[in-house]
Amino acid sequence: MVEQSVKLRHARENDCKLLWEWANDLDVRAVSFSRGSIPWETHVEWFRSKRDNPSCAFYIATVGAETPIGQIRFDLKGDQAVVSISVGREHRGKGYGSLLVRLSAGELFRTTAVTAIHAYVKRGNETSVRAFERAGYQNLGAITVEGEEAFQLFLSRSDQDDCGRNRN
Repeated sequence: MVEQSVKLRHARENDCKLLWEWANDLDVRAVSFSRGSIPWETHVEWFRSKRDNPSCAFYIATVGAETPIGQIRFDLKGDQAVVSISVGREHRGKGYGSLLVRLSAGELFRTTAVTAIHAYVKRGNETSVRAFERAGYQNLGAITVEGEEAFQLFLSRSDQDDCGRNRN
C-alpha cells in the first residue's frame, strides 16, 4: 500500500539543494504567490531560517529507502498553522499530494498544540485544491492573498482521528 511506504522526517541540511530545485520548478513557480525564480543564496538563508525555527514544522516525505518525494511545511503562530506543500515533478500525479497533506496534518496535531491548519491555494491550481479537500480540509471559498485570488482551506484538530484520518 502506498500510504504505508510514505514516511515523514524533519528537513535536514542536505535537503537544501533538492528543495531549491523543487522550488524553482516552472510548474511550482506558476502556482506560487511569488513567481520569480529563487536565487541559491536567498534559498539557503530562507531554508536555514525555517529549519532552525521552533515556530516551523518542516518535513520531507520519503518512500522506499528514503527517496524524497515532497516537502510540507507548517508555519506556526499560537495554536494556528499555515501549510505549504510541493511534490517533486517525477512524483506528481500519483496521489501523493493528498496523502502528504493528511499524514503531515496528523503528525502536526500529534506533536504540537496546533488546533487548526490553514492552506491558501492560488486560483487555477485545482490539483492542490482537490488534494486538500481529499485530505479533509474544508474549502472556505475565495480570498485575496498577496494581491492574488486564492482559495482558503481549513482543517481543525477535531476533524481528524488519532491516526490522522478524516472523521467525516
